Amino acid sequence: MKPSRHQDWSDFRDLVDSGNPALVVIPGSPRAVFFTESGGFRVGLRLAWSGVVPPLHLHELSAASVAFDGERYLEVSTQQDSTYQEFYAFACSLADRVQLRGQSPNVALLDSLKNWESLFAESPVLTIPAQAGLFGEIWALARIADDLGWPAALASWRGPDSGEHDFSLKHYDIEVKTTTRERRIHTVQSETQLQPSPGRPLYLLSLQLTVGGLSGRSLSAAVEEARRQVPPALEPQLLEKLRDGGWRLEHDSYYTTPFLFRTLPVLVPVDETFPKLSLENLTLDPGIKARVTNVSYDIDVEGLGVEDGSKPFLDILPGKKET
Repeated sequence: MKPSRHQDWSDFRDLVDSGNPALVVIPGSPRAVFFTESGGFRVGLRLAWSGVVPPLHLHELSAASVAFDGERYLEVSTQQDSTYQEFYAFACSLADRVQLRGQSPNVALLDSLKNWESLFAESPVLTIPAQAGLFGEIWALARIADDLGWPAALASWRGPDSGEHDFSLKHYDIEVKTTTRERRIHTVQSETQLQPSPGRPLYLLSLQLTVGGLSGRSLSAAVEEARRQVPPALEPQLLEKLRDGGWRLEHDSYYTTPFLFRTLPVLVPVDETFPKLSLENLTLDPGIKARVTNVSYDIDVEGLGVEDGSKPFLDILPGKKET
């Protein structure tokens, strides 16, 4: 078996427990040195580096530029003795990134922190409103796939977190809003969410659901149906879009709440008559308006737009093509 580049944790722990300051050089280039201070008060890793140290905003981990033996180092350290073993594992992987993979210490530090954060990050279960929202987007995706096919439908789906409109089709965009309220009231999350792109008409697809009922369909069932219909080669793309919307396979058993359409889907053109707010149409003093950085509000589109099944609706969002 090839010997490890790094000292065993138990041996390093003995150095810390001895209370004597110590240095442990990791073989390789650039120079990398573990250290423990007197009394085990602090442990850390120094990597030869004269560049700018990225700022960290962490409770138990510090990074600084220090001079040692006439050379500048990026020093990463902690004083939290209860996490010394975890820090040592993190620092060993950090040294490997620099010495074996050739990353600069600043990039290696940020990449390592990002990966460790991702490894232990919580993945919250979607709330009922969030489930309804993703359910609505899957309904729209399947509707578009019935007309244009799955490759075009998936390409048009920008996803919930893209910062753009949910679906970008050839000649227009569609923003999907799903509500479980008794009226067609939707929450607009920013002042640009219902801002049409230049030269492209925008439509709000309003879906009104009710929760419960034996004949309803759950988010889990909607995902299963989409995965069954999509061509196998495109399933990874579908799953990536679903993950962007907060869905996780390991949480699928939680998504059993059934949804029923309370009313027919409605398309509402987002034009000059549409009830929306923007920083442009807020009558505020310019000095005050400049300090408003985000707008979130509810809109009631009851009685607006055209219903599914009507020609104006089907001209924008056709049903399944006849074969």
